[in-house]
Amino acid sequence: MGLLRTIFYCLRLRRHDKQSLARIEEQQALRLQEVVRFAKERSPYYRDLYKDVDPDSPGFSVRDLPTTNKSELMARFDEVVTDPSLKMDAIMDWTRDPGQVGRWYLRRFVPTLTSGTTGAPGLFVFNRKEWDWIQALSVTRGIRFKPSFFKFFAYAARILVRRVRVALISVLNGHFITYVLFRMTPRIGRLLSRFEFLSVVEPLPKLVERLNRIQPNILHCYPTMLEVLAFEQLEGRLSIKPWVISSSSEPLTRRAREVIGKAFPESPLFETYGTSEGVALASECHLHRGLHINSDYFILEPVTNDGDPVEPGQSADKLFLTCLFAQTMPIIRYEVSDATTPLGGSCPCGSPFPLIKVQGRTDDTFWVRDDKGRPVALPPIPFEALFLNVQGLVQYQLVQQKRDVFLVRFRVRRTVDEAVVAGEIRQHMEAYLEEKGLGGRVQLRIEVVAEIPRDPKSGKIRQIQSLVEQLYIPGTPLADRRSGEDRRTDRELDEDTDERRLDRRRMDEPGEETDEG
Repeated sequence: MGLLRTIFYCLRLRRHDKQSLARIEEQQALRLQEVVRFAKERSPYYRDLYKDVDPDSPGFSVRDLPTTNKSELMARFDEVVTDPSLKMDAIMDWTRDPGQVGRWYLRRFVPTLTSGTTGAPGLFVFNRKEWDWIQALSVTRGIRFKPSFFKFFAYAARILVRRVRVALISVLNGHFITYVLFRMTPRIGRLLSRFEFLSVVEPLPKLVERLNRIQPNILHCYPTMLEVLAFEQLEGRLSIKPWVISSSSEPLTRRAREVIGKAFPESPLFETYGTSEGVALASECHLHRGLHINSDYFILEPVTNDGDPVEPGQSADKLFLTCLFAQTMPIIRYEVSDATTPLGGSCPCGSPFPLIKVQGRTDDTFWVRDDKGRPVALPPIPFEALFLNVQGLVQYQLVQQKRDVFLVRFRVRRTVDEAVVAGEIRQHMEAYLEEKGLGGRVQLRIEVVAEIPRDPKSGKIRQIQSLVEQLYIPGTPLADRRSGEDRRTDRELDEDTDERRLDRRRMDEPGEETDEG
């Protein structure tokens, strides 16, 4: 039933692509009423939250509903879910077994984990019907790729004689939504495609070697890692030519897009936006003027910190997400701490779906040097996966204070031994750095705190933050520096060049080692 239902959903989504915006909004309102009724009837949490809400009242809209957030849903998880067989402690125990990734929980549920932008772990669950919707949305709108007439037939001919090679570079040791989504691809997709899963924590030379061997037709990766791979392609160590490249989980900055485009000029690049709570929320069309919101099954409300809606073209501090097909764990006016900008007008591509730009979170890539002085990039997503594997952790923040000094601040549950958690964090961090060839190169400072400090400007927690300038890689364009809002000056580049020259002289001198702080 799953495959047939997914195909049916795909056809329905294709039909929606041809509808008017007014018709889509009309259907959206009906689905909102339905999901609110169901949540109020089946979820003790929402029954209490919506005791004064009547979804059938005249003029009812999403703004009549109170908001929710991750901390509230996690604190009352067993009351939020609409199936009494779902218990948070039991699911979390199940997810700690790496062998369960890509399998059904209790034969009918898919659990996913996230730490989001606050550093607090989150657990979200979908049943088989909801998962079919997620698969259908991913297939039909995950990449709005429309090759030219001749390329279409060239690709089709290739598919007839050889399966499509799909490479996913991701965190492979946990129930993260992107990895789970690829692992649980419908059977027909597995028959037509050969999936290759590559760990984002692999040493870069090994990752490059595997990609050169696989020669993927489709490549999906985090933008921060795509940028690193772009440098490898420009330097000649990587040599691949994908049909299409897609990115998710992090913002795709303007500068990153330029570098990736230069490295892979014949590979269209598409940005997608999703969360563990809703998965396929929006994606780019071929015009790249913004991301089309899948508003037939999601409601995104970009708002200020005070919860007031913003006008088109105005930057929003966060958004409220409503998933119109999620009933196992209703997600209704759920706060997501991603900065976005709604865009007015229609897209020349002809899609009826509204446009949005996503700034997302502001996590940084850490740049350090290995024992030979070579720059090594440490993207934020693997760190996020690492901390999710620490039991008893409530919240964390990782800061690169100096090139070779990392600070971890963390909070734990009241019943958990802080020293045990600190030891587990150190163990995981040291193991990861060893895998990246950085064993003994980074000093770790680990502190338990009563509260994680927030950014004084945004009021948000910078979960993974670097206070250090990104290393300049010789012979390649300069990548973004942290958020991409500031650029290095010529003087800074000259200083970095002088520093590298000094490093090389030190390496050439006997008895001396390169050391950068």
